[in-house]
Amino acid sequence: MNCIVDMKSVSNTKSADKPNEDLAVFEGDVGIGMVLDGVSRDKENGLYPTPSPAKEVTQLFSEIVLATAKKVGFPGLSRLQSSICAGNDAVEAYNKKLNHRFPAGTVGVVFSLEDGCLCYAYIGDCFAALIRAGKMRVFTESQTTMVREHRAELNSNEIRFDICNHAGHPYGYGVWDGNPGAMDFVKYGMITLLKGDVILIYTDGMAKIIENMTVEEVMNVPMDEMCDSDSIHNQDDRTCMRIKID
Repeated sequence: MNCIVDMKSVSNTKSADKPNEDLAVFEGDVGIGMVLDGVSRDKENGLYPTPSPAKEVTQLFSEIVLATAKKVGFPGLSRLQSSICAGNDAVEAYNKKLNHRFPAGTVGVVFSLEDGCLCYAYIGDCFAALIRAGKMRVFTESQTTMVREHRAELNSNEIRFDICNHAGHPYGYGVWDGNPGAMDFVKYGMITLLKGDVILIYTDGMAKIIENMTVEEVMNVPMDEMCDSDSIHNQDDRTCMRIKID
């Protein structure tokens, strides 16, 4: 399978001291990639924490997932699951050292390209879509929809400690923050790929931008142009990966 991978990550315009906590990576030698979005932190004494725990765990998670994927001897969804478990365990160790009541975490889509298939696993509120024959279908589901709909009824402590990674809660959603309960929220799937398919994987900061584009634009607009909206105030980090199957 031949593919052309294009990606871009642009920092937010929310605060000058808030770094880009998104990450996109693809390693062609093992066919593994991911798009991640670190969970934002609270400001401390008016300043965003430096270094950002969200940025650090996002980087750590990606490194452990890739290292594990290169070592395991089995393919497909089992490889993704083992790699993600190892990444989540590494984040748990990080958070024990951080010793903060609000553990640092990340969400996203991890995938592999093998044997003519896209194998994927995701958690949280990032997106993945397939474009085929001029039609685009988002095949992930945002896990934070219920929290957003009921946000006015909830406080931050309820969202972070009673809802996050609690599969029994009606508004439950997952974050890779080291909690074993996160694995209850990881959703897996496989798609058989065809020549000409385009896969799009992006963080929630790109969602509205992509919704307002045509399928033709999403397929062909240069990534720099697609992600460029730095003039808009209070914009989230924006990260997108586009994979064209040749």
